[in-house]
Amino acid sequence: MTTHANHTLQSSFEYDGTWWLAQDPDDPLTGKLSFSPENGARLDLIGSFRQVPIASKVGFHSDFIIGVTDNGIECTLIDTYERGRKTTFTGVGSHAFMANQLIIGAAITNREQLMFVLTPKSWTQKA
Repeated sequence: MTTHANHTLQSSFEYDGTWWLAQDPDDPLTGKLSFSPENGARLDLIGSFRQVPIASKVGFHSDFIIGVTDNGIECTLIDTYERGRKTTFTGVGSHAFMANQLIIGAAITNREQLMFVLTPKSWTQKA
């Protein structure tokens, strides 16, 4: 595992990478993870996960979205919810998610693993 960049959770950062739903690792998408202390963790994807319904009155929610940044850093977005989606006239779509928690340096796929992980950096959205 590659060491994460030298930043704090009081500063903004971005990572490009590959991302997937914990329950469907065979459906990876490329995208950008952005973090700011003011806005929290946001994931902007090129395309949409196949498990996300096309039309949904209630936004899609996923317990875990896993990713590996282009420089090899494992990341986990926890308690994610759909923020928006777009489709261009060419048919290429994008999908945005917000996360209530972010772990950098570990790939967590279920709640039981959270009890055993010591994270190099983590962030929790304040309610």
